[in-house]
Amino acid sequence: MSDKPPWIQALPPLTPADFKQLEEDARGSLRELAAVDDMVGQVFDALDPEVLARTVIFFASDNGVHRGEHRRLGSATKGGPYDVGLHVPMLVRGPGFEHAPDISAPVLMFQDMAATMIELSGATPIMDHQLGVSLAGIVADPGSQRNRVLLHEIASPYYTTSGDGITTGPDHELGFRKLYRYPSVGSKDKTPPIYEAYDLDTDPDELQNWGNDPTRRAERDRLEKILDDLLAAP
Repeated sequence: MSDKPPWIQALPPLTPADFKQLEEDARGSLRELAAVDDMVGQVFDALDPEVLARTVIFFASDNGVHRGEHRRLGSATKGGPYDVGLHVPMLVRGPGFEHAPDISAPVLMFQDMAATMIELSGATPIMDHQLGVSLAGIVADPGSQRNRVLLHEIASPYYTTSGDGITTGPDHELGFRKLYRYPSVGSKDKTPPIYEAYDLDTDPDELQNWGNDPTRRAERDRLEKILDDLLAAP
């Protein structure tokens, strides 16, 4: 915890009561997952086989919460910089996706579902600028988005402070990295920035923050330049 920002370092260690509650929460999640599995089966059973054969079905969830990771607990932890609260499962089933590989690169976001639906349906976007990239195109050519970068913005009430960050994908030219900078560029707080940076390929739990490592300053500067360019984009 010594390399984390001060507001994370200030969180108290977990107690035996916390661990007991975490075990109960885990059991509850497994029960919920079983119910979701039953519901998915009911959806499939309700569709005529011919309709099912030409229907693309998306399954996804809301973002998660922390269960003790980085000493964070409870429903108020669904915001923040760490992947445990950012990652969500997303499954796609239907024509064009029958033999698609698991996509781990590039990084994906919810807006990609809208872009995918628009492309598959042949619809015309109502806006000139559309967020998201069609998954159909990524499945056809996974390397086409290898240097894609996701922009993150966090603020209260789900996190202690405001901040901006980026995540690069596993095949990005700079590697599978995450950088966060606090406070946010739009904040009235003008204190010196605090950094978090992680190697997601070798440190997926985000335990080793190298954001303040002087030997990696040049790497941080390159990531920060990408962050600033995204924040300045119209």
